[in-house]
Amino acid sequence: MTGIDDDLVRGTLRHLADDVELRDLRPQVLRTSRRLTVRRRVTATTAVAVLLVSGGVALHGAGPGGRDTVLPGISAGPASQAPPTGSPAPLPGSTGQANASTKIGTVYFVEDGDAVPQDVLRLVSWTPGQTQVTALRTLPRSAWRSVNVAPDGRSVSWVEGDTGPLHVADLRAGGQETVIPDLTVDGLLLEPVWARDSKHLLVRSTAGKAGVVDVDRRTFTPLGTNLPADARHAAYAADGSSIAFVTAAGAVVVVKPDGSGQRAVPGLDKLPLNGRRITGVQSLSVGYGDVHGQWVHLYAATPDRAGDDGRSLLSNLTVNTLEGRQVSEAGGIGEFEDFQSTFRNYPGLGNSAQLLWRIGTPAEFALKGPNGEFLDGSEPPAALRHYRMLNV
Repeated sequence: MTGIDDDLVRGTLRHLADDVELRDLRPQVLRTSRRLTVRRRVTATTAVAVLLVSGGVALHGAGPGGRDTVLPGISAGPASQAPPTGSPAPLPGSTGQANASTKIGTVYFVEDGDAVPQDVLRLVSWTPGQTQVTALRTLPRSAWRSVNVAPDGRSVSWVEGDTGPLHVADLRAGGQETVIPDLTVDGLLLEPVWARDSKHLLVRSTAGKAGVVDVDRRTFTPLGTNLPADARHAAYAADGSSIAFVTAAGAVVVVKPDGSGQRAVPGLDKLPLNGRRITGVQSLSVGYGDVHGQWVHLYAATPDRAGDDGRSLLSNLTVNTLEGRQVSEAGGIGEFEDFQSTFRNYPGLGNSAQLLWRIGTPAEFALKGPNGEFLDGSEPPAALRHYRMLNV
């Protein structure tokens, strides 16, 4: 038997090493991991959703007149699904996978008032990775354009109609509904928006003053600098450092929480909007004053829809607030394809993580990192088909 020539083997390996091209396989691994994660969850969710949709759960006393309301595929559950107190645990690195049920937390939805005919709309919660949706309460149909849930998940606010009294209800068991006295506010354009402390609401009174309502004290304090009369559809940054809103002409403006430092996002007139007009802000990332700017999720309406001034709860465009540059990597979603979004400030990411709900078939709920990298995904239950996600 002929012995092995060690020198020959080592020389051959050196030649092979010289010819090998180094490649970074992390993107391929990330995409494969993403597909496998979603596929596993789709299989599990679909199996359970068939059982849920085949039956119904009565939510006692939630319907009009105190009648039971049957919610197909939705569990009655406890009256409150507030997320645990304290900051979420840090997510793994940009290529890691988060556990959706523990890292994302509870997400809140309202029934789509443009898609369902009933006089009352359901407010529900869901934790990605789970199969059941929990009914929290019903709301008057007129609250569709203005309903918002506080960041701590313990309160919900709304206005009945285009203008009216400000309602605030405690979502915890036995919680009460209150009306802020001596105040009539805008419910169509600058609908009430919760500050990140879950104790204050940005509103505009019918006298034209933008200000903040202290929910505990039930008082209204005007902003130090009033917002433009045509300011509409505002959103607080995920860290509360700023507010973004749009104007009637489609400009996007970022301001400090007291209304000062108003700055229009430049360059939007250079975006290829193809006749669309920006009509709403859905969510805003952290980082006000950062040299890299913030990301803002916007809705650019086609001419046939641009006349509807009410809130859409949809996004189809992401821009950088510093340059007005379109951020294509934000969601990985097709051009002007409708999606829903909210930014959340997760420690350890250095910026906001994005919760993106792709509207369509198949629907997909994804957690993405500050650079658009995929962290986790989950298939929404079938019960959420006619619901819209709230920016919480």
